Amino acid sequence: MNVRERIVFVDALRGYALMGLFLIHMVEYFELYWLHPEPGPVNTVMFALFGGKAYAIFALLFGLSFYIILSRQAARGVDFRGRFAWRVTLLLVIGYLHGLVYGGDILQVLAVAGFLILPFWRAGDRVLAVAAGLCLLQVPTFAYVTLVDALGGYVRPFFLDLSQAAYRVYAGGTFADVLAINAWQGMQFKWSFMLESGRLSNVVGLALAGCLIGRSGFIVDAERFRLAWWAGLAALVAAWWLLTWLRGPLVAALGNITTGWFAGNVVDIYRNTLLAGATVLLLAL
Repeated sequence: MNVRERIVFVDALRGYALMGLFLIHMVEYFELYWLHPEPGPVNTVMFALFGGKAYAIFALLFGLSFYIILSRQAARGVDFRGRFAWRVTLLLVIGYLHGLVYGGDILQVLAVAGFLILPFWRAGDRVLAVAAGLCLLQVPTFAYVTLVDALGGYVRPFFLDLSQAAYRVYAGGTFADVLAINAWQGMQFKWSFMLESGRLSNVVGLALAGCLIGRSGFIVDAERFRLAWWAGLAALVAAWWLLTWLRGPLVAALGNITTGWFAGNVVDIYRNTLLAGATVLLLAL
């Protein structure tokens, strides 16, 4: 492939993910929905299609783009890691500024993921696969939750308490009030949610998986991988169905080794990630 060539499917998939993120944020009223949730048919459909899936696709594409950028520069004899680190630093700053206005900003999370995957650029495929698998299985989040629970009990996630002050300001405060609370308390709420919900681990795992997929050509080489896409789609849907069917027993089993609130959350993360992968393959096909 010519190093200047755009990968049309990746661009289209990125547009789909961005559309999904935007629709989710709209039916959440840009966070206000969670002050007094009142589910309706529109919310239900949007959450089913894009909730926990649009960001997952976007994170996968972030890792794929990371691979494409660095590999194309490497083909020219350029080590682009320093420039990439500068780019994600700028992304972190832009994300913080955006987060002052909208607390649900994801750019900061992607920037942090960029720093975390950068050391894996020269790692072998097996190392990448293991690191991605550990993150997608939520091993770092299990470790974090277990540690906090051991230090003093973990009855409920911290982000639930931190969220209420932010939501009240979003509902009734001035623009200056929103900026003020998002400058610190809103950031605490966002990062507590990302850590405790397992989303940070999922974003990093998906970004690493995207890098691995980029190396293999799995997404862009239709002639070589079309049968594998069908097989992968079937496997992902079957795994999702199995997890859905066994959700109750799985939550009960996980509840014996971790806090109860996290047990249900982690099974739903697995299910949403499987559906995100199935969506990518379905769109590819």
